[in-house]
Amino acid sequence: MARWISRPERVLRRAGAGIAVLALAELATLLAVSGRERLIMAGALVGACLSLAVVAFGILRLRHVVGAAEVPHPQAGVARSWVPAAMLEGFPMDQLRPALLADPDRLDLDLLYTAWTSAVLGRDAAWIQERFRLDPWVADLLVRAARASADS
Repeated sequence: MARWISRPERVLRRAGAGIAVLALAELATLLAVSGRERLIMAGALVGACLSLAVVAFGILRLRHVVGAAEVPHPQAGVARSWVPAAMLEGFPMDQLRPALLADPDRLDLDLLYTAWTSAVLGRDAAWIQERFRLDPWVADLLVRAARASADS
């Protein structure tokens, strides 16, 4: 997906503001013109309104496409056997253990293993946080530990 679509709310707000400014400019132009030119300007205004309708449809379609592209939450209960033991070297279990014991429903070990694998493969903390719906400190801890593990 294109990088500018990464924040669809911002894109939609900017496009909406642009459309509103354009509509006001067209109305001001129509009011300023008098006589025979008013009929020509009215035709141009109808054409501009049709183009605005096409743009609005495109924006709504973009919102639908971006909303459908969201990744569903990974399923819990993934078998741990798919993660090789060598891949788990450097996993920060000592730092994560207190959080796992405090609230086992919030952090799932299988989910952490999957996020760890993504961190080892080079994903950044923001990507891991978004995809796995982890707390920012957990995603950052996984990425820092993966980089430290790769450096040693």
